[in-house]
Amino acid sequence: MTKIIESLINLFPVTSTDLPYSRRSLGSKVVAHAMGDWNGEKYLNCLEAFETNYSRGARVFETDLHITSDDKTVLFHEGYEKRFGLPNHFTESQFLNAKPFGATLMNLVSLVQLTKKYPDVKIVTDVKTDNVAVLSRLVHIFKSENADFKQFIIPQIYHPNEFNSVKELGFESMIFTVYRFRKMKNLTARLLRKHPEIIALTVPDKWIESKNYIELSQKCSIDIFVHSIESEDRRDYLYERGVFGIYTPNLI
Repeated sequence: MTKIIESLINLFPVTSTDLPYSRRSLGSKVVAHAMGDWNGEKYLNCLEAFETNYSRGARVFETDLHITSDDKTVLFHEGYEKRFGLPNHFTESQFLNAKPFGATLMNLVSLVQLTKKYPDVKIVTDVKTDNVAVLSRLVHIFKSENADFKQFIIPQIYHPNEFNSVKELGFESMIFTVYRFRKMKNLTARLLRKHPEIIALTVPDKWIESKNYIELSQKCSIDIFVHSIESEDRRDYLYERGVFGIYTPNLI
């Protein structure tokens, strides 16, 4: 029944009307993807990548959060176990003791410490499994460390049904990323127009040409970001088309 309703919603066009509010801004046109690259390596989500790209001027960082086999949360993009020298089902201790490419890997406590040391940063989360549960853990860790998660963390949500749960955790700003939510542009538009707490829309580069999310973002008065961009020419083209910003490992 839900799929039928969503399909019917998509039959109606999205129209442009003035919204009764203005949204907050992410505050940057560039998001350092997976903390940005370090020594030519991507998807490390490591301390050195953060510090290197902070020194280059990055202030908004996206990071991947992953649940370990002993039910802890670490900064890791799933699928890179072999690359990191880890077993398929690793513990938090195994993860933190690994040194892929000499990198210092991090958990949620490490992330809190970063925000205390660098109070001008924002962290955008990317959670592949159990998004709301992981964000709940993140909130708990920040509170236990006497840190304000709302000041630093911008969670990504992947489906409209996550919005209320994430808001109930106390988040005042979030990003809607569509790479797992396919075909429902009009449902996406209705979510964006209803909730000013959603401050940005993020779309895979491969969808920009075919699905015209740029037009949708303009009708919804929301900043649109594209991931992940590594070419200056591609970045410049997207900006000319009307894209507001990019996720990138290297164009910092």
